[in-house]
Amino acid sequence: MRRVLPAGCRAVLRALSTAACLTGAAATLLAGVALHPAAADAAFSTTVTAQSSVVTLQLAAPASVGAVVSCPGTDGHQGSFAVTLNAIAPVPRATGYLLTVTDPAGRSRTLAVSALPATLKVTGQKGIWTYKVQATVQGWVGLPWTASACQ
Repeated sequence: MRRVLPAGCRAVLRALSTAACLTGAAATLLAGVALHPAAADAAFSTTVTAQSSVVTLQLAAPASVGAVVSCPGTDGHQGSFAVTLNAIAPVPRATGYLLTVTDPAGRSRTLAVSALPATLKVTGQKGIWTYKVQATVQGWVGLPWTASACQ
């Protein structure tokens, strides 16, 4: 004899049966991982490459500089040293120039030059003064053209 269950009971039994199957499958999976842990290991690897470029710029020293220099007093007292740049041989790619004057004690002052003539005047003692001119472009500074003056 066959018993017929009400529709509500059949749905409950189906749900319980599905839950039991799922629970059993999960238990089997967990047992498999516990018995064989290597099965649960996963390895991931990737290779990443990056492109980089390095740019260097070497600016030459000016081939020639036209300058007028005046020296501190010849009696050894403090006076003024002045350099007036009238001409600078163009340096390829240069967008400006730096004029740096160094006094006999080794102290330096620098002037950014964007147009000529340009003058840098410094107070100091009698002695050997040096001045240099360097080309610039976007923060790069070129090799110096250097001269000494005064005694």
